[in-house]
Amino acid sequence: MCERVLQRPSVGASSSHLQLLTHFANLSPAMSQPFLSNLTLVDFDGKFQLYLSDRALRFTDSGEQNMKIIPRDSVAAVTVRDTDLSFSTTDIPKALGFTLVSMALSGWLARRSMYGLVHAKGALDACSVVGALGGGWAGMRMGCWLFRNTHIQDGSFVEVHTPAGAQSFNCSDAQAREFTRLFT
Repeated sequence: MCERVLQRPSVGASSSHLQLLTHFANLSPAMSQPFLSNLTLVDFDGKFQLYLSDRALRFTDSGEQNMKIIPRDSVAAVTVRDTDLSFSTTDIPKALGFTLVSMALSGWLARRSMYGLVHAKGALDACSVVGALGGGWAGMRMGCWLFRNTHIQDGSFVEVHTPAGAQSFNCSDAQAREFTRLFT
């Protein structure tokens, strides 16, 4: 579509406008595959893809309605910061199962240990409830500790500095290394 416009310029089209259209029309074939996908840009809402060519970096959304194009010769610096994140979670079904077993076992042990000392059925039931509550508290604490899962997410925060400002995004460590190799 851009080639048609370039082949049949309108009467009032300026030469700088045509050069700009030619420049960006030449970027399209080289940038058919995104270099990075699902990027969140600081200045824009939504998810973006990064396309690279020998002339420019192009950030665009899936509908190509929101774009930011940075000519490669205007990139002053690229900053990469490590943003690795480590956190732990609990496998809730296993922890709850452990808690229920602990409650039942503690309630039964409390009842059996008080069976010969307490003769009233209501007092014996109260001992079972207190034992089950203590076993439930201890079982939940122990279950959360025993069935803990540790997760590590590697990532990098990349900033592309130009005279007009900086554009930043998050990506994986490997993608950040590949991105910086393009500028060295």
